[in-house]
Amino acid sequence: MTEIRLKYLHSFVDRHGHVRYYFRYRGNRWTLPGPHEEGFATAYDALLTQIRANPIPLKNSIAFMRGSLGWVIEQFIASPAYQTRAEATKRNYRRVIDALKQRYGTGLMKDMQPKHGKTIRNDIRDAFTASAADIAIGIISTLWDFADEQLGLDLPGADPTFGINRVHVGHREHERWPQDLIARFMAEASPRLGFAVRLALGTGLRRSDLVKLKWQDLRGDHFAVNQQKTGASWWDALRNCLRNWQRCRALPIRSLWATVAIPLRRQV
Repeated sequence: MTEIRLKYLHSFVDRHGHVRYYFRYRGNRWTLPGPHEEGFATAYDALLTQIRANPIPLKNSIAFMRGSLGWVIEQFIASPAYQTRAEATKRNYRRVIDALKQRYGTGLMKDMQPKHGKTIRNDIRDAFTASAADIAIGIISTLWDFADEQLGLDLPGADPTFGINRVHVGHREHERWPQDLIARFMAEASPRLGFAVRLALGTGLRRSDLVKLKWQDLRGDHFAVNQQKTGASWWDALRNCLRNWQRCRALPIRSLWATVAIPLRRQV
């Protein structure tokens, strides 16, 4: 019989012989019902959502010496150079930053050479993903500049990550639809599917920003949005192809994309 192990779920037998379950993440514990008890799935999923949205920093019992990678990371995380970045960027980077600090934090920045960067890249790739490995190289480069410019460390030579190859192979770029194909599609698409395409074409927003659009972001004949990836404000005129779709405002929903999201799932 196959045994399925759920991440972060642990158990122990109490003094009465009962099996107790708990959710353990970075030294913190939350009591859970048993896997076969009512409410377990809801409580477990809620904790997973909580730690993904607000990761708990790794407990650090090591005092990193000045000039070490761990010390530079601590200074960087506390600085405006990191704090002013978009929340999505900080979430994506934090896992890699924590891994760099935990695995290589005691090493001195001034001793880092290209061969060390390649080793770190390969280790992070094997432990996480190729994308995380590339992020790690980018972070080390940022930390090197930060240590040199902001912390005044005496670093010999140039950035040791310069010239190190990235390992992530990007997805093949999709071929753009010609105008005649777009016209044919729009002529045959359902009203809701047509609205989805018009919304994407008419705004040019990233997917992460597009799915969060709300009617309140449409102010008169302009969209006003804070972009998730960059944190920058985005202000753009409502395209002609979207003007006739403002009648959808009468729908009792908050999100523009919700206008089409549920029907789209039925059609695909």
